[in-house]
Amino acid sequence: MNLKSHRMFVLIVMVILLVMGLLWYQLNWNRKVNGETLGYWHQIRVDGFSTLRKELRPVSEMAKGDLPFDAAKVEEQSMQVFAIAQTLPSRFIANAPSGDALPGIWAKGSDFNERLARFVEQTQALSEKPPSDYQQLRLAIDQLQTHCSECHKLYRD
Repeated sequence: MNLKSHRMFVLIVMVILLVMGLLWYQLNWNRKVNGETLGYWHQIRVDGFSTLRKELRPVSEMAKGDLPFDAAKVEEQSMQVFAIAQTLPSRFIANAPSGDALPGIWAKGSDFNERLARFVEQTQALSEKPPSDYQQLRLAIDQLQTHCSECHKLYRD
């Protein structure tokens, strides 16, 4: 095989692989689970966590000392965070893996659901008894962030 035919062969193989990858992606992304596409399930997870981060931002900034402590704002944001956190488990239904979430979430023996339930419980406790000072807020936010990062290490790309 000369150099020109070798390059042509490599090019053809690359095009075939690209087309196969695009077909696989399209077929899987549009596969339906519980009446919705995997793309839909991925997007509602992304939207949920994006909203959660948005609602946590003001209290996180207070906990870092970037904003002055405001008990009323902490209480308000804590309730919002809990309201969003409650919706997260339903966004991870079985058989709808896609996107940033690793398939291990849905694997037999996975502790993901328990971790997520503990996270929701933490946000509930935060909303029921919001921190009344900077030190309590710092501790609560540190605990939430630790919980998030530990879960992400195991279950997120």
